[in-house]
Amino acid sequence: MKKLLALLFSFFLLSAPSAFAMNVSLSCEAGSISGDIETLKPKIYKNIFPSITINSSKKEVSYSYLKNGMRFVTNFKIMDEDDSNLIATYFHDISWSELFYFNKKEKTFSIVYVGDYGNTTDFGQCFD
Repeated sequence: MKKLLALLFSFFLLSAPSAFAMNVSLSCEAGSISGDIETLKPKIYKNIFPSITINSSKKEVSYSYLKNGMRFVTNFKIMDEDDSNLIATYFHDISWSELFYFNKKEKTFSIVYVGDYGNTTDFGQCFD
């Protein structure tokens, strides 16, 4: 009986995915700041409460939030990932792109938007 229990426990332990191996959905809070290119003065926006879904098997991160009654969604492509960090990009075209960084242990993130329409940095913390 002990051998059977040990075998079952080993099977479940080895087949259990890590927290970020498949899908993980997180609720977060984020601050946002942009800069005026002409005056070099920052503009600080109200905090938002985005959802982040990380799908490592599909190499995709979905970032979604509500602002002014509208839903905004960006689907990033994971470029590299290890046990602690993840980096992903979204290239719309040559006129703008976004970079997403996520610290898995601290559950913190940063997003940088650069392009013709200005620049914005979002940063935040996610919760279980």
